[in-house]
Amino acid sequence: MNNPDERIIATASAPGMSERGIVRLSGPDVFHVVGRFFRVRGVEVNKPERPAILLGTLTLWPEEAVSLAVPCRLYFWPAGRGFTGQEAVELHLPGTPALLDATLAALVATGEVRMAGPGEFTLRAFLAGRIDLTQAEAVLGVIDAVDTRTLEAACEQLAGRLASELVRLRERLFDSLCLLEAGFDFAEEEIDFITNAELTRQLESAREQVDALCRRAVDRDGGTALPQIVLFGQANSGKSTLWNALCGRFTPGFGDTAVTALVSSEPGTTRDYLEQPIELAGRRFLLVDTAGREEESTSPVSVTAWSKTSERVRQAGVVLWCQARSAGPFNESERPQTNGVILPVVTKCDLPCGVEDSCGRSNAASDSGAVVTSAKCGLGLDTLSARIVALASSDESCEVVATTAHRCREALVTARADLTRALTLAARGDDDVLIAAELRHAIDQIGLITGQVCTEDLLDRIFSRFCIGK
Repeated sequence: MNNPDERIIATASAPGMSERGIVRLSGPDVFHVVGRFFRVRGVEVNKPERPAILLGTLTLWPEEAVSLAVPCRLYFWPAGRGFTGQEAVELHLPGTPALLDATLAALVATGEVRMAGPGEFTLRAFLAGRIDLTQAEAVLGVIDAVDTRTLEAACEQLAGRLASELVRLRERLFDSLCLLEAGFDFAEEEIDFITNAELTRQLESAREQVDALCRRAVDRDGGTALPQIVLFGQANSGKSTLWNALCGRFTPGFGDTAVTALVSSEPGTTRDYLEQPIELAGRRFLLVDTAGREEESTSPVSVTAWSKTSERVRQAGVVLWCQARSAGPFNESERPQTNGVILPVVTKCDLPCGVEDSCGRSNAASDSGAVVTSAKCGLGLDTLSARIVALASSDESCEVVATTAHRCREALVTARADLTRALTLAARGDDDVLIAAELRHAIDQIGLITGQVCTEDLLDRIFSRFCIGK
């Protein structure tokens, strides 16, 4: 599939009837193949020297007793000017499936062009250096977009926003590495090309950027594009009741049937996580209820349930850190470990605002940034939904398409660990050779994301998800 010397062809428009259908070709001198069938006012045309749009007719089966001439708009890009980097042609025809199939069959029958494989056009664009891997995956993100937000995110990534940031990060790390290695050549002269303080500052800045990228590259649990809101807290902290209230309040409107969580005063009622799409301010999210932690339980079921909870929390875009009002202030030692943002939520606040409960605590919890709620009477649910949307929107420019997030998360976590080790070595004043080794590995991990470092197996996994013609 990866032979760039072969000419390829495929339908590039969606299946079914339409006003216009598109047949796309790429490869050396593809205009020569199309030129046998294309005419302008009945006359053959020479290959243009520059990108061009030609209006004419495409004649199928010209050697047969019965031929078919159909209106055709031909778009031409010479080598180096089109998406794939090769000479490329698009035939815009009436969007009748039978006509498009007949066009494919006639051109393939010449023996000079073959049907393209899944994602082969985009793969050629990548191999030609026209796009990097994040932009290639953004092509699939545009196709799979479920709403305006995910479409906008995919378009921004396709335009190179994520790629340019990764390239700049990699270049800064390269600069630091070069300064370190320059010092190796002048070790006896004791020349410092970069001070330990400056190196530490650069490493900390790079790690902060990788941390931010990790938050953006939240794994969407198998590829769903919906941002995840995960409820987290100790057992019997009111998570499931709040989950039911949010689902009941914000599920109607787009046809999903809300699932109901089992609620009980006994700790450990929820053992597995539950998922439900909800809609807040016109945006869709995936709301996830998780098992609470039972401090005194060591049963295999509890351990497994908590392991699943921890995994979903790490993947979350927003974590609702739930705690019942009667439990007192939030304990920072119990703070969830996540790449997302954390919103403390005080639950079971059935008393009116400003009135102390039986424990003598007031609703001043809201002063610490927590949202005060009562699933029973609906207190604070609208405020909570507004805060969720605001937190999600504050990182809106950081959206990453789901396929990229799924693929690059491990590389980013590894790069962050490399930079952390490099910082530890620098703080101890260890040999710069060890620091340089950590930097090289971090640079390679970032290169895996953009495709500056890649393998054939990686390319096969990425482009096998594409449809024919893209």
